[in-house]
Amino acid sequence: MKEELVVPAVAALVVGLIAGIVSLVVSILAKDQKTSEFRQAWIDGLRNDVSQLVAHFGVMKTVAGIVRERTQAEIDDYLINKQEQFLEIEMLVSRIRLRLNPEEHVEMLRLLEDLETIRDSEISPRAENISVQAQDILKTEWERVKRGEPSFVWLKRVSKWGVLSTLSAGAGVCAAIVYEHFGLPGITG
Repeated sequence: MKEELVVPAVAALVVGLIAGIVSLVVSILAKDQKTSEFRQAWIDGLRNDVSQLVAHFGVMKTVAGIVRERTQAEIDDYLINKQEQFLEIEMLVSRIRLRLNPEEHVEMLRLLEDLETIRDSEISPRAENISVQAQDILKTEWERVKRGEPSFVWLKRVSKWGVLSTLSAGAGVCAAIVYEHFGLPGITG
């Protein structure tokens, strides 16, 4: 095979390899970007649902004290009139549960489950505990978003080493070419 045919063939292979690598990198970055967007939407949704739930608890605590002083008929009327608010609370609890991972968010799920047996005196402490747990979860998820998806972190690490290796190899090739054409001063071969 002639030498003038080898160089274009190798160049075509190298260009194809580079194009494949670039395509892989772009697809990984696009997927990870979308995953991060979904995580951010999840964070925003959880924050919104927890804040609404805690706000409902504040109203419930105030109303519970007032309702306690009423007759059973007035209490029944109140419960019927506020049925939509109770439904809203149940929906919020359900949405929060569905967002949580049973293996990662055990404590928050336990707090939500215990809401079914909550007493008036436990409303404020329970709301505070739910807020604290939500803050921990939101912080953890935000750290994941900031850090990046595992494939992105891996790609970043590999890219750094790939660039350093390529620069080192390029410097070595340049040094070899310079040495071959010019030699080293004071050294005769």
